[in-house]
Parts: sequence; C-alpha cells; structure tokens
Amino acid sequence: MSHIELLPKWNVHHIWWERRDYTSRFDKAFRNATENKIAVPTINHNLMHSQVSAPPKPDKQDMFNLLDYLEETPEAIQMDRLWALEKSAEYFGRLALEDTDYSFKARRIQDNLEAQMGYLALKLSSE
Repeated sequence: MSHIELLPKWNVHHIWWERRDYTSRFDKAFRNATENKIAVPTINHNLMHSQVSAPPKPDKQDMFNLLDYLEETPEAIQMDRLWALEKSAEYFGRLALEDTDYSFKARRIQDNLEAQMGYLALKLSSE
C-alpha cells in the first residue's frame, strides 16, 4: 500500500515522531515507510499526542532490522489497522529482554508503542 485512504475525521499518524528528530535520508525513509504510518480517527490522534510523548528514536541498525521484521509479516495480519505498532512493540520487547546496554532503551520504546496502541484503539466519538 503506497497511499493511505482516509475516512472523514481521520488522519495519518506516524509511529515515529518528532519529525525534526529524523533528519538523514534513511531516517526520513524509515519514519515515512508505509508500515510506520497508520490511518487513525482524528479524535484518538489528538488525544494520544496530548498524553504520550515521542518514542525514543531507535538506533539505525534497529531501524533496518525493524523494517525487515515488518516486511516478513503475513498479509493477513496486515489487515489489522494497528498491526505495525503491535509488531514493533513485540520487536523491541524482545530486545528489552536481552542483557545489553540497549535493553533499557528498548523497553522504553516498547512501552511507548504500547501506549500509542492503547490510545489509537479507543472507540471514541467526535459527535
């Protein structure tokens, strides 16, 4: 899917923000990859951004690895609107279990992605 079709009162959420933190050509490509953008109800999007801070920026190698990991996801799973958030949280959750200097950052990323999922999955009404 190269283009996200939006319903009325919906917009696009980038899983990885702030935009200003993603400056290199690769960073921008990662942030703007189709897998890392989600169509969401505007009311959920606004609420989430008012309550959740930006996720820690992954290391470049983990950006590469995550894109590969997401690419391996079966199409049937990709039918769920929040699939990439769920798979990304799973990826960083595995890294958080490793005994490395990076595991604390990976846990912070996982927690942030799970918080995003919670807000974006809420059934809110804008009427």
